[in-house]
Amino acid sequence: MRSYIVESDVLGSALTVVVRDDPIATVGETSYTIEHSPEVGIWHVRTDSGTIPAVVECEPTGIVRIVVRGYVYSLRCCPERLEYFRALVSRAEQRERGSTMVRAPMPGLVKAVHLAEGGVVRRGESIVVLEAMKMENILRAPATGIVRRISVAPGVTVEKGDVLCTIEADGTL
Repeated sequence: MRSYIVESDVLGSALTVVVRDDPIATVGETSYTIEHSPEVGIWHVRTDSGTIPAVVECEPTGIVRIVVRGYVYSLRCCPERLEYFRALVSRAEQRERGSTMVRAPMPGLVKAVHLAEGGVVRRGESIVVLEAMKMENILRAPATGIVRRISVAPGVTVEKGDVLCTIEADGTL
């Protein structure tokens, strides 16, 4: 028995679809008998009112297109165990939404930090001076906002991609 999470704008919310080893699929509280046709991509769904042919196309991205009686439905489908990880990523993105992490564009030595946690920074302001190959590079704020975290201090060596600070967007600024 395999469980999948299926999402679509048509459905309104995510549904769990359970596919058993026999040709029965349960969607929500309703069970359907599903039979694969000899033609590629054609499935027959048996309901109380009869049999409905459906054309099914699957993409490697997890998008499934189903054509039933001329109507096209696009669904996102993934195994239930992967949905747990997708939800984790989604929650992390929501926490970070509205925040910009300023990263080191190259390895170097932090010479100066021109901001303080909780302070306001405007787009284009100098925020960090990074020395690389004997040249001082002024890094500027990519967005206007409030400095939520400073991850470096003068004298610290950073690698390319290291987070220097986090700026949270503030719609009032």
